[in-house]
Amino acid sequence: MSRRSVTDLAPRVELLPLIDVIFLLLTYFIYSMTVMVHAELMPVELTPLEHGQAAESQPALSITLDRDGELFINREPIRLSDLAQNIADRLEEDPEMRVFLALEEDETTTTDRGPLLIRVVETLRQAGVQDLAVVGGQGN
Repeated sequence: MSRRSVTDLAPRVELLPLIDVIFLLLTYFIYSMTVMVHAELMPVELTPLEHGQAAESQPALSITLDRDGELFINREPIRLSDLAQNIADRLEEDPEMRVFLALEEDETTTTDRGPLLIRVVETLRQAGVQDLAVVGGQGN
């Protein structure tokens, strides 16, 4: 009777080829990111233009509503009751003026500025503001 040799045929996980593949992928992604950055920063010679006009700046007016509910026009304090007349006078001087309404951001405030904001917008519309933009800080 002959004896058969028993070999261990249990599956093995070789880590060295796995590590090689991971480093290969890592190298590929690092290299591809470097190539992408160079593609965006490629120098281009711009030809000068012979004809055309420079862009004209549009007059603008900023109204700020701070965290305490105070109003400011171009950093000068103003009451809500005087806002309509002040805006109407400025629009009479330059009807193409663009108005920006900025809200001061603060997470700690407990004052509800919603009703005041609605009254400010209504006052601006009654004063004849046609081009109103509400601006704020960068979101999360």
